[in-house]
Amino acid sequence: MRKLMIFLLGCITTSLSLAKEVSFKQDILPVLMNRCAICHLKEDRHGYLVIDEENAYAGLVNIPSYTLPSMKRIEPGQPDKSYFWLKITDQHLAVGGKGWEMPYMSSLSDAEIQQIHDWIMNGAPDN
Repeated sequence: MRKLMIFLLGCITTSLSLAKEVSFKQDILPVLMNRCAICHLKEDRHGYLVIDEENAYAGLVNIPSYTLPSMKRIEPGQPDKSYFWLKITDQHLAVGGKGWEMPYMSSLSDAEIQQIHDWIMNGAPDN
């Protein structure tokens, strides 16, 4: 049911262009640091994605996914073509991805997912 809600939310937001202005540094980076960095540290490169304050943006946007190199981790303006988005919404297996939904053994809140969606829709700016 949650997957369906996320899918419908993405469709509605995409079709109506309602994506809110979201700041990477103020809105997205804190989520990554609190929910993802614990596993994606420099010393422990799961999926070769390092999430820290210095490397998170450069390691996510316009970078091919290690698991599915045919997709970028974040494709600006296109959540449905962003492997990161598919991983956090548990849709990655449908496109040939592997592994678990992220964050592992947890999930992001609906508000966090919406912020990430809006940020990607707005071109994933480094703001």
